[in-house]
Parts: sequence; structure tokens; C-alpha cells
Amino acid sequence: MTAGGAGDRPASASAARGSALSVTLLSDAPVYGGGERYLETLAAGFPPEEVRADVILSEAADLDACAARLNARGLHVTRLPAVTVLKDVGPLLRNLWRLAWRRTQLIHANLVDPRACNGAIVAAAMAGHRAILATEHLPSSPFDDKPAPLRHRTASALIRRRIVVSEASKAALVARGVAAETVDVVPNGIVEPPYLGRAAARHLLWPGCQGPLIGWSGRLAAQKRPELFVQIAQRVARARPDVRFVLLGDGALRADLEALVRAGGLSDVVRLVGHRPDAPSLYAGLAVLVMTSRYEGQPLTLIEAGLAQTPVVAGRIPGLDEVVVDGAPGAETGTLVPPDDVDAYAAATLAWLADDDRRRAAGAAARARMLRRHSPQAMVRATIDAYRRVSPRAAR
Repeated sequence: MTAGGAGDRPASASAARGSALSVTLLSDAPVYGGGERYLETLAAGFPPEEVRADVILSEAADLDACAARLNARGLHVTRLPAVTVLKDVGPLLRNLWRLAWRRTQLIHANLVDPRACNGAIVAAAMAGHRAILATEHLPSSPFDDKPAPLRHRTASALIRRRIVVSEASKAALVARGVAAETVDVVPNGIVEPPYLGRAAARHLLWPGCQGPLIGWSGRLAAQKRPELFVQIAQRVARARPDVRFVLLGDGALRADLEALVRAGGLSDVVRLVGHRPDAPSLYAGLAVLVMTSRYEGQPLTLIEAGLAQTPVVAGRIPGLDEVVVDGAPGAETGTLVPPDDVDAYAAATLAWLADDDRRRAAGAAARARMLRRHSPQAMVRATIDAYRRVSPRAAR
């Protein structure tokens, strides 16, 4: 069925009497990122005999490919505008009409930041929905430091249960006053991408490169602090002139980063690769992956690097110690450093480069850990369990 077309009709009475729980997965994100990958993995992974999922996505062009993939899997996808303020009557009414007309038994909102989907959650309640659950990917983001608008306070009061991806995120919610017994910790699960051999991946990242490759991956945005990676590269290159550095991703800071690379005389050793849909398949070509984010939930990049058997160096920010094992003999998968200390990032990266055996052992430990803790099947099953705690229909 096409997205949001004339075929948008209420679920039939016979389907509603079926054994599967009907769920609307809701996102108003303007870009396709880790949170939207999470939603897509869930929607595609639900056993149809247990969950029948509809999906609502924003009208942003960056979500077009996601909508097409979900439609191709036979999922009903509707595109709606985000409700940025409750007095924005047009978007609010469109959300209200859709949520009233095509009713499901449970609403699952995907909050990529604490204020995402707030207007749509209010519209869902106005349409009569009471079983509302939300995944909060970033409950401890900087949004917490700003006064909460009315739509956020209203939406928060309507959410009956929350899913978070880490114990650190649960602690952040409890600190906000959310009852601990209404929060489920469900680690991110990802569908393992196809992997290339190390040599093939290295060639795609930097053809002809003979030395080790250090990588960074993400949106070129302030949250991710890619400028720190350029500073780290400058320090590492002084000690290891044979090393090359790649940034995978695109975003608003690209021109600034290109200028920073030129100003630092790094044009021959640092390359901005741009957006690569196959980035997870390329992590095997890296000796080390570096993450410099200011804050994160549970980044898929670190899980993918672990699956590719690539050790990581990352800032010690809430939640990352649940993905990266630092300093445990035989089990370490990377190094966590003070998040603002460029010299510490550089020193940790050089230490990994100096010890091939350590890198191989960490890579093997990382892959085993990610397969054990971050399978999509485990995430889907734990999410269905959370649904049963919210919806009386799901508990039967």
C-alpha cells in the first residue's frame, strides 16, 4: 500500500479480533539516523502473528527511502508533518485525523530527542489512544537543560511506559522523576551488514593506502564534534606519518572541516569520504574507529565496529561503557577517555596502533560481545514484552 493515500482505511473488524497486537510506530524526525534505523529494524522484525505494525514518518525527503523500504515489506506507511507547537492547527489536525481514522491498540513513539513526537503524542491522546509507549534514545541530551514547553510536559504525562537503550539512560529518566518500574532497558539490536575483507574495505576508503587507517563516522554536526577528530589526527600524524584518517558522513559542518584540514596542513593525510550507505561494511578496513560525540544514547556505529572486529576509542560519556569494555584483560574492546581531552584520544589511538596482537584480541572480543548483546531478535522480543506491560490487549 502506498504511503498516506486513498487506501488509508480503518483496520477491519476481523483483523482487530485477530491474535496479533496492532501497533503504530511513530516518528517525526527530519533526518534518517540511528533512531530511524531502530524503528525500521523493529517494524521489519515483528513476527506478524504477534504484532501488526503501521508506521508514521515525517514528510522530510530524507525519510523517503525508509518509507519505500517499509512499503516494499508490506507495511502501511503514512507521512505526516511534525507538530512543532500545539497551536500549529494544520499539522495537529492532520495527525489527529490519521490517528483517529486508522486506530491501533498501542502507539509506540520514537523519541530521538526528549521533545520529538510531542505534538503527535498529544494528538494520539486527543484521538482516544490510551496505551502510549515511547523509546527515549537521548533522555540526557542538552534539551534537559532548557525549560520544557507545554507540549513536552503534556506529552510526557501521557506516556505510560518508556523503553531506553542503556542503564545510564534509565538513570537519567529516573532523575527526571519518571518511575523506575515504568522503564524497560532494551539494548539496540542491528541487522548485521555484509562485510568486506580488510584489504577490500581499506581500498574503498582510501585507494592505494599502505599504512593503517583510522576512522570516524557520523553526521557532521555539533553533537558529534568531528573537529576533535581532525585535531586528534594532527597529533597522531606527528608520531605516525604513515597513518591516514577518514571521516565518513556528511552534514552542515563539512565546509568548516575541509577548511580546518587545509589550515592544519592535513590535506594529504585526512580525507572526508562523505555519506556512504555501506559505511558499516567498511569498518573492517579500519585499524581503530574513533568517536568524539558530546553525548549519545547507544550509537549503532560502535556496535557495527565491534561486529567488524575493529577496536574503538571513545569519550567516557554516559552509556558508552555499556558498549565498550575498557581495560578488562581478555575482554577489552576499546578505550574510553575523558571526552574533551584530545591528547588522551591521540595517546589511546597510538597505543592501539602499536600492538597488533592486542587489536586482534579486542576485535574478537568485541564481535562476540555484540552478537551476544545486540541481536535484532533480542531487541524485538524485549520490545514485545514491554508492549504487554502497557496494553491490556497484548497481555491476553
